[in-house]
Amino acid sequence: MFKDEIWLITGAAGALGSALAAGLVAGGAQTILLDRDRRGLDRVADRLEREHGASPFLMPMDLSGTKIEEYQLLKESIESNLSRLDGIIHCAAAHRGLMPHEQVSEADWHAGLQLHLNAPYWLSRTLLPLLVAAGGRMVFPLESPGTMAGAYRGVYGVGQWGLNALVRQMAAEWHGRGVRVIGIETGPFYSALYSAVRPADQPDTLPAAAAVAEAMLAVLTAPDDAPTAIHVLPPVLRTTVG
Repeated sequence: MFKDEIWLITGAAGALGSALAAGLVAGGAQTILLDRDRRGLDRVADRLEREHGASPFLMPMDLSGTKIEEYQLLKESIESNLSRLDGIIHCAAAHRGLMPHEQVSEADWHAGLQLHLNAPYWLSRTLLPLLVAAGGRMVFPLESPGTMAGAYRGVYGVGQWGLNALVRQMAAEWHGRGVRVIGIETGPFYSALYSAVRPADQPDTLPAAAAVAEAMLAVLTAPDDAPTAIHVLPPVLRTTVG
């Protein structure tokens, strides 16, 4: 399904990123795992080696403070070590919990916009030539904009609104260049991030990240029939969020 393809996953130490890495490796892909949590990356790598005999490339990087020059160095590293890139999945995200805007610090606001909006933008732009050359895919797990419009969603919610717009713009501009830009509204699933955004939801009522990852990978293998890029995962994986 993904045989001999090379995929970069940001937020790869998290619940969804690590599940996607396992699914890609099981399908025959080589993975580049990027996350600020080096120990988490090592745990994911150990699991992939133990369960699949895979040896992913590890990229410890904190996207909430990355400079544009560092994206170029990442591109050069991929070119020199792997020579190509078939896809990116932007899973990196963080949330400090629900709080009113007047309690959000300047540092947290800037770091949140950097992580959730600026980093996906600049990473995508920098790696675009590699994806054009490979006819690759660019994937963004998304929140439904409606769920992010309520009180206390903070910089994470603002970033999600911006990311929804960015995915549509990139899809419209880059579809004609052979790059498939895909935004996937995952719906709720159990993870540390989801628990921070919606603390009232019970974990045992939520789908596992592995089930969501499997459904996302199915979207990636479906025919590309239009430049419009937003997909919503099937209702069987979703629950109602108040």
